[in-house]
This record gives sequence, C-alpha cells and structure tokens, in this order.
Amino acid sequence: MRVYVIGAGPGDPRLLTLRGAELIAACPVVLYTGSLVPAEVIAPARPGARVLDSSGMTLEEIVAVMVEARDAGQDVARVHTGDPLIFGSTAEQLRRLDQLGIAWEIVPGVSSFTAAAAALGRELTLPELSQTVILTRAEGRTPMPAGEKLADLGRHGATMALFLSITLVDDVVAALAPAYGADCPAAVVHKASCPDQIVVTGTLADIAGKAKAAGIRSQAMILVGRVLTATDFAASRLYDPSFSHGYRKARREGAPEHSRRGRRPPAAATTSAPGQVEPSPEKPPGLLLVYTGHGKGKTTAALGLVFRALGRGQRVAVVQFIKGKWKTGERLFAESIPGLTFRVMGQGFTWDSDDLSRDRRAAEAAWAEGKALALGGGHDVVVLDELTYAINYGFVPLDDVLEVSRAARAAGVSVVVTGRNAPDALVTAADLVTDMKSVKHPFQQGQRARAGIDY
Repeated sequence: MRVYVIGAGPGDPRLLTLRGAELIAACPVVLYTGSLVPAEVIAPARPGARVLDSSGMTLEEIVAVMVEARDAGQDVARVHTGDPLIFGSTAEQLRRLDQLGIAWEIVPGVSSFTAAAAALGRELTLPELSQTVILTRAEGRTPMPAGEKLADLGRHGATMALFLSITLVDDVVAALAPAYGADCPAAVVHKASCPDQIVVTGTLADIAGKAKAAGIRSQAMILVGRVLTATDFAASRLYDPSFSHGYRKARREGAPEHSRRGRRPPAAATTSAPGQVEPSPEKPPGLLLVYTGHGKGKTTAALGLVFRALGRGQRVAVVQFIKGKWKTGERLFAESIPGLTFRVMGQGFTWDSDDLSRDRRAAEAAWAEGKALALGGGHDVVVLDELTYAINYGFVPLDDVLEVSRAARAAGVSVVVTGRNAPDALVTAADLVTDMKSVKHPFQQGQRARAGIDY
C-alpha cells in the first residue's frame, strides 16, 4: 500500500501529468482538494473507487482516511492543486505518514506560477536582467521567518512570484515599491490556465487598484519584476554560434556547417571587466583539484601537473602560501622556465610562528595574488600550494576560495589546491580529490629532509 501525493497542475485538466492521471485512474481511494482541484481531474477515477473531497477535513481526518486504506491494503491518490511541494501543506501529512509507517511517493505537477508566466507569455529569467525567481507570500496569519519579509526579499531586485497574497495586495505594493520602484511592472493572474482565467497587468503603482476593479479576491498569482515587459535584454549564450557546449562547437559566423566539421573553431574576441575573465568558446571548463591528506607528496603531485601542463603549451602560475624561508628546488628551477609564473609568498610554517599577525598579512597578500592570477585570464592552470593552512587558520575566507574557483573554472582555468585537512566544503566542490596517506617516511628513521627529494 502507498499514498501517492499528486500535483494536479494549475487548473486545466490537460496539464495533469501522465503519471498523475494513471494513478488517479488506478487507486481505489482518491482524496482530493475539492476547493481547488477541478472535478475533471478526478473524473478518471475507476468505478467503485472511494472519492473524497478533503476541503472540509482536518489533518487528522485526512490521515484517518489513509490509515483505513492502509488497513484495507488500498493505494491512495492524494490530489493537490498545482505542485504539491510549493505551499502545498503536504509536509505535515508526510510527517504523519512517516510516523505511522505508511509508504508514500510524490508526483510533481505544473505550478501556478509557471502557468501564470505562460498566460503572460513572459520568461521569468532573462540574461543580465534577472536570473533569480523568488517564490514567496505576503505575511498574513502565518508569520514569515526572520529575513524573509517582503521588504527584505525585495532588496534583491529579482523576479518575484507571490502565492496566497491577493487579499494583501496593498501590503505587497507597500513593501516592494521602495526597492523595485513604483514603475516596476507587475501582474495578477487569476486561475491561470482555466477557462475563466483573468490577467491584469500594470505597475506597482496601479496593480492593486486594477486587481480590485477586476474583482480578483482569491486563487491569484502576483508576479513582479522588470522581466515582465523587457524587450531590450541580452541574448543568452546558448544559441550563440561563437559559444561551444557539449552538443555544438563554436564556429565562424557565416561558415557553412559542412566546412566546419572536424575543425577546431577559432577563438572569439571577448571583452571583460577588470578582474574578470570571459570563457573562450573553444576552451572546456576548468577543474578544481585538491591534493590533501597527511602523507608526503601533495606539492609534488601538483608540480607534476605543472610539468605536464607546460609540456602542452599551457600557461601556469604557482603561488606558495607557506614556503618562503628557504629556496626549494622547484623555486630554483621555476626561475628558468618560460610560461611559468612562480610566486613564493609564505613566511614559513604557521605553527612554528611567533607572529601570527605577520602570517595573516602574508597569507592575505598571497591570496590576493592567487585570486588575481586565477581570474586574470592569463593562465590555464593556477596552483595554490598549501592554501588549506591559510583557510584553516582563518587567514583566507573559504567562501571566497570557493567563489573564485567557481568563476575560474567557468572561464576554463583549472585550480589546484594543496595542503592538509582540506575543508569539507572544498572537497565537496572539487572535481578531483586525492588524500595522501603516510605509510612510511625517512623522517621516522631519523633521516633529515633531502634536497631534491623533499625540497
């Protein structure tokens, strides 16, 4: 026996998923939200099925129906409007089912916010205008968590979809107008996708009055954002002929398809703001590689990668966060290698230091250098040797490292981080992680570090 929590979609029965329709037709018990789900959605229920409207029931009464079905070995189609996982009040039902040991499965549905966008014929995310959609509601009898009041969310300037808020439309306008501007486009869509759908458009200055004049008091989605009327927006890179992805190579504008097969596309001219890099169309995304662990060989592995990259004609930079008091073999050799940028910026091992403020300044300077090299567009591989120590001592913010590595990889730059005790978030974000394990070390037999082997 299983309870299937099914999203019925925004209203039009034809927007019910195939999976949802199959389950409604097959389950011996159908429990649906009659105040919102059209009768046509549950009409395919099989003859003799127990079909119940839950709109007048309490949570315990709903659960009691499910328990009866479990005892009878009968599956239940629990049909909610829209998508059941967005303001669907499903979590409390699922919690009770877990407590009772009743199996359940969720079948997603088309949400009313996408149906409203479809009614308007507007994409909610436009390049360089809004790449974020906030799904929220106005604060009514259900209080909003700290930091989630409309005035707080409005500071992002993102496209906003407000559920369950039409009776508070004046409050919505008052909260959002200071951040978005009174001239910001807004729309109200009543019963999106239904035959009696109503669409009202305007701005934050007049949308409340227009919605009231249209008699809209329930079952409405409020959308706010510049995307609702924008026409002069940037095109995405997805269909740009100069942009490569996994299914298409970049090509010269105007070159016929047959003449491009098997050829490497030329690099496209790009411009970038200071401190930022644009991905080359012919360049695959970079990687984040982490060499960590308590065994010897982390820097050695990174230097082996440096040697390989240089052999391929790639431009490489190395920033050393710890080494600095002595001249290592790699440092001496690096000075004679064309194409290799080598920065030694450490002050020795922090745990031996008697001046942590000096070490912090050195780490901050090294990170500024590493960040500039990673984002500067002049290198293919950037090695941040023993950076983990600076992170773990709090000298370099982990969030900054993750953001820089993400941006660098997007631009085709591979970033290599070495050092013990790599933070979990860094390990999670990495494409490759090697944990060096110490099995034997000459130091354990009293042998000192050797030039050419250890440094």
